[in-house]
Amino acid sequence: MIESEKKERLALKWKKQLADNRWLASLKRQREHAPPLLPFEVYRGFDYPVGYNTNTRNSIRRRDNYVCYICKVIGTNKTLQVHHINYDKTDCKESNLITLCPSCHAKTNHKRRKWFILFMENRLT
Repeated sequence: MIESEKKERLALKWKKQLADNRWLASLKRQREHAPPLLPFEVYRGFDYPVGYNTNTRNSIRRRDNYVCYICKVIGTNKTLQVHHINYDKTDCKESNLITLCPSCHAKTNHKRRKWFILFMENRLT
């Protein structure tokens, strides 16, 4: 192998490693500065915004190919639920919504910070 090719490969390897380190540092900052999550009780009796309707939920399920984000089970509009990643029911942007089966959706109501960080990490990749 020519010396210049070796140098090029090494430079590419260092650039990739530097980019990976920057990405990990960014992820660590996001994890450290994750927004505070409100307790479940705050949202009891809360009405969803007008924009969060059957059409919105169906479009999220369609976007996610009718597959649960966690366990990857395939479902239908009737069996799959739509989850707010940041647990704020007023935040109905598509980037904050994912599809979950009822079992996984129930799991995400405990240890909310853990789930929030997991969803955000996976959204970045």
